[in-house]
Amino acid sequence: MYLKTFYRHFNNRPYLSRRNDTWLCFEVKTTSSNSPGSFYSGVFRNQGPRYCPWHTELCFLTWVRPIVSHHHFYQITWYMSWSPCANCAWQVATFLATHENVSLTNYTVRIYYFWRQDYRQGLLRMIEEGTQVYVMSSKEFQHCWENFVDHWGTRWVTCWNRLKKNYEFLVTRLSEILSDPKERISPNTFYNQFNNTPVPRGRKDTWLCFEVKEKNSNSPGSFHRGVFQNQVFSGTSSHARRCPPDHHYEVTWYTSWSPCAHCAWHVVNFLTSNPNVSLTIFAARLYYIYRPEIQQGLRRVFQEGAKVHIMSLKEFKYCWAKLVYNSGMRFMPWYQFNFNFLFPNTTLKGDLH
Repeated sequence: MYLKTFYRHFNNRPYLSRRNDTWLCFEVKTTSSNSPGSFYSGVFRNQGPRYCPWHTELCFLTWVRPIVSHHHFYQITWYMSWSPCANCAWQVATFLATHENVSLTNYTVRIYYFWRQDYRQGLLRMIEEGTQVYVMSSKEFQHCWENFVDHWGTRWVTCWNRLKKNYEFLVTRLSEILSDPKERISPNTFYNQFNNTPVPRGRKDTWLCFEVKEKNSNSPGSFHRGVFQNQVFSGTSSHARRCPPDHHYEVTWYTSWSPCAHCAWHVVNFLTSNPNVSLTIFAARLYYIYRPEIQQGLRRVFQEGAKVHIMSLKEFKYCWAKLVYNSGMRFMPWYQFNFNFLFPNTTLKGDLH
């Protein structure tokens, strides 16, 4: 791209007018065990309906689909003037969900409508499918200057006095988005992460579907529902801090793993400090339940008044209906579903009493 174009559209001021175009610089690296890899790079631009009705992300997906082969792995890196809109984010997530041999890293100059919930949820869907999202730092600006700009041998010079402050502001906004609960999760994520197989492989993350309900209240603000990934305690306690002590709250968790010993003691401390909060935990699997410290932690949670159960078919169906983008499909239990429920259910009852 032209030098002036880069300076105009890759300005990292959080709020910019007259920058309706989105520019996307990309790199695609392929790897294969049988042949040397390939490398592609280039720039896409959307120019509105008069030129190209698709946003840059969709232009890229249209271009890359014929290139992708199941015989290779693909590492894609984007450097974007704006982060994806809600619609594009969902289409990117769908592409990644159907191409498990593709990984995406997205560096963005500015975050598009970061205060709107639908745009925030779009970014979270991309992240759920494995996208790594970052705000462009000076290092990425330098990289784009050297590889995507016709700079005629001139050095990249920071023309924006507030580049660092703008970067820090946007990093804070992105961190806030990443700490948001997801509204729902994809069917693939639910089937993969909530599978109640006793010894699942590759399930190191913990997923927590939650509901927070104010007892004896029907006001719109008295009910919260969402999904956290590896942000169990911080996210839930942030909801609890907004709970006035003169109200009673019923909290329900549906977790892929039961709490570890460390988290269990945090839960105990939280329940002790907030007697107006009752907690019910449904776990798909028991986390290292044979360890004494894990057993003791769950027992203390139980003694503080929390109800702890193993997820049965009823809870799986409920999560599927309320917290999964199910597209009208029914939940289908997998092989040995009931058998996988019975053993941990018996084990948990014995450990709690």
